Amino acid sequence: MSSAILALPSDALGQGIAAALLLQPIPAVVDLYPDGELHFVSDRSGWWNLYRERGATIEALFPMEAEFGLPQWQFGTNSWAFADRTRLVVSYTLAGRFRVGILDVEKQHLRDLAPGLEPGSVLLATATHAVFVAGSPRAPDAVVRVGLESGGVEPLRAAS
Repeated sequence: MSSAILALPSDALGQGIAAALLLQPIPAVVDLYPDGELHFVSDRSGWWNLYRERGATIEALFPMEAEFGLPQWQFGTNSWAFADRTRLVVSYTLAGRFRVGILDVEKQHLRDLAPGLEPGSVLLATATHAVFVAGSPRAPDAVVRVGLESGGVEPLRAAS
């Protein structure tokens, strides 16, 4: 798995910016085009936030002082996955802690999913569940499945 680095023309980004660094693993690019809209992470605001390209405009999905991207020396990672056309499972860093949440882009609402778990570097999602490696100060890393509605955590495989 490798990450994609893409550039957009300056007229798409506005404010005289010639290009933006866009991050997400190549296999997830297929998921990034519901209804033909490109979704990406950019630091154009000073924070690695989620954006989408709609026509000729770029819009922030949920602007906040948090990092939705991962360090650039870690390739083959992703910080979001589409659950369906309007919801993304996201990992982000807020106040120095890694978190996982569900972002409803239509309602502009971010809800913590499995508070206390700190997600690893890969997320997978379906319309009903998210699967990722996570740990906490009280528990070692494990592959977990989390219900998107209930928030219930089911450990699938503990670290050995």
